[in-house]
Amino acid sequence: MDKQISLREQLFAFFWCLLVYFFEALQNNYYAAIYNQESNLLKRRLQIAHLSKRLLTVSNEAKQQTELAELKERNRLTHEIHDQLGHSLTGGLIQLEAAQILLKQDPEKAKRLLEQATEISRTGIEEIRQILKATAPSHSRLSWQQLQLELADFESNYAIKTVKKFHGDLGMITPLQWQILLQNLQETLTNTIKYAHANQVEVELNVFNEIIQFKFSNDGDVPVNVKKGLGILGMEQRLAQIEGQLIVDTTNNFELNMLLPISKS
Repeated sequence: MDKQISLREQLFAFFWCLLVYFFEALQNNYYAAIYNQESNLLKRRLQIAHLSKRLLTVSNEAKQQTELAELKERNRLTHEIHDQLGHSLTGGLIQLEAAQILLKQDPEKAKRLLEQATEISRTGIEEIRQILKATAPSHSRLSWQQLQLELADFESNYAIKTVKKFHGDLGMITPLQWQILLQNLQETLTNTIKYAHANQVEVELNVFNEIIQFKFSNDGDVPVNVKKGLGILGMEQRLAQIEGQLIVDTTNNFELNMLLPISKS
């Protein structure tokens, strides 16, 4: 009887040890999985921090390059105005002063000097126009740069990659069309942050013979049913002002197509 009890106790102790070992193994695996998850999470946080720092560095470098380019342009304009316009205006001023002196002594000569001074001033005004015309960017170039800056700020602030493409003559887009496209882009970027959980957005601007296509897409969550909230309704209303339309496509990714007519005037 004692032997049977002893055997039962041994078996019970064996199975108890086996059970304890089993639970300890499960516990160790559980803690190991948690440790791996925390390690991966820490690595991702470090990667995000590194990427944010890199984006900030790139943004600062771009800002410095822009400031340097602006400074060089100012210096060029200063020298150009001094070399061309300065000499003309100085010559005109000398003619005016000489005419003032001779006005009573020799009216005829003073008249000729005034005519010369007038011609010099007219030439100087034309030089100013030519300088401003050569240096002022076209509204199409300026507007495309505004779109690019909007996307660059978005990428820098939210660490979401942006891809931008354009095709065709951007000069065919009117200032009002540019303004509405920029407003709609800002609206779509805001909605992307709120709802899409995207890693990348793509903007494509195409100018064809009869129509302008402005396409926006992201690789985030695709809604099953697109509800026209205030954002989409606002974009439609803005496009309607210029006889444009908005098409929403969720076949693959979330995609917005804005179609505008080419102005023939």
